[in-house]
Amino acid sequence: MHPALLTANLFELLAAILGTIYYFKYRNTPSQPIVFYLWYVVLNELAAYFLLKNGIIRYQLTNLYSLVTAIFFLLLVYRILEIKNLKKLVLGLIILISVSAGVELMTTGISNAWKFTKTFTAFIGIGGFIIYLIHLFQLKTQKMLFKDLSTYILLGFLVFFIGTPVVNLARILYSHNLELVIRLNYILIGVVILMYSIFSFGFIYSVKQK
Repeated sequence: MHPALLTANLFELLAAILGTIYYFKYRNTPSQPIVFYLWYVVLNELAAYFLLKNGIIRYQLTNLYSLVTAIFFLLLVYRILEIKNLKKLVLGLIILISVSAGVELMTTGISNAWKFTKTFTAFIGIGGFIIYLIHLFQLKTQKMLFKDLSTYILLGFLVFFIGTPVVNLARILYSHNLELVIRLNYILIGVVILMYSIFSFGFIYSVKQK
């Protein structure tokens, strides 16, 4: 395994461990499912390493990861929201991404890359974060925002949703330039490391939630 990729995997594992250690801080809050998602990511990476290495799978786990990440993020936002109309908007986004994945599954298959859905999930995720911001301003709950774990969880996902499509688009546009593609791969790994660093910092810095 490449050292940079191994580093990213170690940051994912660190976030899962910290999420478990500091579980008492958020076990009775809408952020509770994050610990299960983080361990899913660790197990997914482990399975992908062995299955891809032996040629057993191609894009199956990657496709499912994109879908699971987007739906998990939206469900997390849904759990945090207190305004019914905003909750309905989030449910609409979940339906949209589910339909998108269903169409691509039927047209492309599970073993080929879901290029549209992978890009679409990023925009859907950004939309979910904007809905969360609207929720904050309508309820005027900005006070102590950066002591709340959910803030760091949502910010971490936002970094991923913004960075991933930009880098992937650049890799497609400059696919003929191998040196640049390699640099873009490093940037993508950096995005992942930043995402899980934000999660880890949030577990440590946030206060116990009621």
